[in-house]
Amino acid sequence: MEFPMYDGKGDPLEWLEKCEDFFEEQQTPPEAWVRQATFALQIRASGWYRNLRRMKNRLNWVEFSDECKIRFGPPMSLNPLRELTWLRQVGTVEDYCESFELLLGRTTGITPGKAFGTFVRG
Repeated sequence: MEFPMYDGKGDPLEWLEKCEDFFEEQQTPPEAWVRQATFALQIRASGWYRNLRRMKNRLNWVEFSDECKIRFGPPMSLNPLRELTWLRQVGTVEDYCESFELLLGRTTGITPGKAFGTFVRG
């Protein structure tokens, strides 16, 4: 299993989740997650972290993830659940499903099966 690299382009959510999967698979102690992940930062993500480290010396994984999402992720709604409920299909079903999954990933405590019945994409 190879550790994923991140250059600051695109939504960091997928990269952060891959990092977590890697850490769990390798049984990396949680206190080492941030340090290990920062070795995988490249280009503008590396520069961002250098500056972040000057301002906030000791970040845990949750803090690091939050900072990364704020800097590189799409604008975060103050109410992502409301944004999810307002989502309407204007293009293809595939586009709608993709938008739904992206928004759902930004909410907390909500899963497709729990809130909306079984959500199956096929």
